[in-house]
Amino acid sequence: CPNKLMVGSLDVTSLYTSISTKVAGVICKDRILNSKVSFEGVDYTWAVIYLKLTMSPSEIVDSKMQSLLPRKKSKQGSNPTILTGSEKENQNRWWHPKPPKLFTLEDKRKIVACITQQLVKVVFGSHYYVFNNQIYKQEEGCPMGLESSCPVSRVVMDFWASEIRKIEEKMEALATINPIQFESIKIYLLEKYVDDVLTALEEIKMGVRWDPSLKIMIWSQEAELEDRGKDPHAVSMEAFASMASSILQCLNFTWDIPSRNDSNMMPVLDTQMWIDFPTRSWDLPEPIMDPDLKIPSKTGVLNPIIMYKFFRKPMACKTPMNSRTAAPSKDQIQTATNELLRRMKNTSRELKVLHLEEVIQEYCCDLRRGGYHQNWVSICLQAATIGYSRMISKEINEGIPVNKPEGLGKTKRRVKKLTGKSTWFQSKGNNELDLGRNQDKYKYKDRYKVESPKGSVAKPETVLFAPFTPGGDLKKILQQVDTEVNISKKFGKVKVVERMGDSLIRSLGNKAPWRSDLCGREDCQPCLHKAGSCKNRNITYSIICNTCGNEGKTSVYWGESHRTWWDRSREHHQALLSGNKSYAIVKHQEIHHPESTPNFTFKLNKSWPSSLQRQIWEAMMIENTPTHELMNSRSEYGGNSIPRVSIQQFNDRQDKHDRHDHNQEDPGQASTSGSPSEHPNERPGKRSSADSASAKYSTSQENKRLKVQSVTIFSSFKCEVPK
Repeated sequence: CPNKLMVGSLDVTSLYTSISTKVAGVICKDRILNSKVSFEGVDYTWAVIYLKLTMSPSEIVDSKMQSLLPRKKSKQGSNPTILTGSEKENQNRWWHPKPPKLFTLEDKRKIVACITQQLVKVVFGSHYYVFNNQIYKQEEGCPMGLESSCPVSRVVMDFWASEIRKIEEKMEALATINPIQFESIKIYLLEKYVDDVLTALEEIKMGVRWDPSLKIMIWSQEAELEDRGKDPHAVSMEAFASMASSILQCLNFTWDIPSRNDSNMMPVLDTQMWIDFPTRSWDLPEPIMDPDLKIPSKTGVLNPIIMYKFFRKPMACKTPMNSRTAAPSKDQIQTATNELLRRMKNTSRELKVLHLEEVIQEYCCDLRRGGYHQNWVSICLQAATIGYSRMISKEINEGIPVNKPEGLGKTKRRVKKLTGKSTWFQSKGNNELDLGRNQDKYKYKDRYKVESPKGSVAKPETVLFAPFTPGGDLKKILQQVDTEVNISKKFGKVKVVERMGDSLIRSLGNKAPWRSDLCGREDCQPCLHKAGSCKNRNITYSIICNTCGNEGKTSVYWGESHRTWWDRSREHHQALLSGNKSYAIVKHQEIHHPESTPNFTFKLNKSWPSSLQRQIWEAMMIENTPTHELMNSRSEYGGNSIPRVSIQQFNDRQDKHDRHDHNQEDPGQASTSGSPSEHPNERPGKRSSADSASAKYSTSQENKRLKVQSVTIFSSFKCEVPK
């Protein structure tokens, strides 16, 4: 490392709201064009029509899409718009200079890139939010809380970082031509996390300024006189921040260096960094170091390096964990152990041991402040020490660093991410904490461990979530029962996991108190029943006839919608006003109360996390409501009734007697619900109709003594089949 190494950080001022929608769309388009990604399942005929209807003439020329976009066949009539261009018959209005079948891979990539640009403009340009009962439209920037804002902002920051590297290459070439007037920029580290940027570079000499018009670093004697007596690191970072802010006009950067902080350490996320000389050998606490492990030592001249240490903001909570929490004790120990391990990993091993001891002691005091006993804290510290010691051994013996780079094990992490949701409970984890030499001192291993019989080697195939109980008693009982049932089986094992209860803030608090306020719309029917309910999405609801209620009867309509309750209720209300008979409540009003004014209550039932749960719940409510109280004309889960199967067991003796009587009446032929004379066109044994009652099938001689079940399906068809 150079002797003039320095470290600094940059921070974007309001990243999401500062990003220009137009700039973000162009950057996303260029990102796809410069990639090698291919797209499948795209209807490119409609794709080019969509681009023709949405792209401006200047965008078409800039993107060089003239030869790919279709043109209108007839010059007569009005031009189609995005609202009418999606009709199937309008597809024949266009002729294609280049047929979609002849599109090359580059053409398809260009089309998808332009569609992405248009989608960024549409999504970011149509975002609305509510504040203080007022609806606002966001005019510029990435909308807060929108899922697409994060990847778009990441793409924008990637583009910014690539431009920094291009300027570095240009300045290095100019400095070779004239090293006095032009200053090269040597960037050794440039890493970003959302809007935070960490950089390590070589000091820039005094008098160098960033010229935004020429896009270069240039030296002047007047600027050098101004910089006399200033901190060289501050001068360098000020010039670097000016260069960073000039790349994209919508992004403005602030900067920081270690000397601007009282501790001479620069905070970066959960670490603090500075430049210092390392120690000759790692200075770690004795419990962490294995006596048989050989720690490498440095010889020769030591150069300054980047030092780092765990950092916690001054306003952070001093009691991150409380012993009175409802979380299982095992989870509390694992959380505390992982927090200690994180602090150890985020503290450089090149520092003196006092720094690591200070960080560990600070967190141990936080645990004691939260009500944990000293012995409990010692268990967590011992477990974290053993885990960190293993990481140190792997780094020295196997070359696996403690702080793994992004590329190391990337494929394995990707596979784990894709399969983790379905296989996480099948991991080969040991329920017992390995405490090494002090295992006898801390009696923890038998506290939560469920002993498994020697013959049980089956892996869990599924997971059962159990409510939390003190000491995990319910979990241990359920797991023990499952183990005894599957003692000799190699499959079918169930893993029991305790589910944490709701926190007090979730049960008593209200993160959005304005949700219960009136929306302010005069004709909002949901707010008449419950204020603010019209804003809920993915809901099931009921509409109750108040006129029937006044007459002592009950009439209810059950429905569901993925949209807001306001949108769906407005459709019902408008149908009542216009007399649209396709709505069940309008039919009910005309049949039962033709002379009365419509009087209905619009009630929100529940909001659901998924569409499947919503649709099933609606169908269940329709099925469970008595027919004379229901306004629905059919079950609305998939447009069909939910299958209902009921089974009745007949008495064997009575069933034999019935079959004997049946054979005497019509020997050799199966009986139907109607006689052959009533249905001459039907074959014997065939069901007369879907609405008629039942069909009976005769049994063979060898099956005479088999029991017969009566199965009712959908309450409309009844048959007798052998068991």
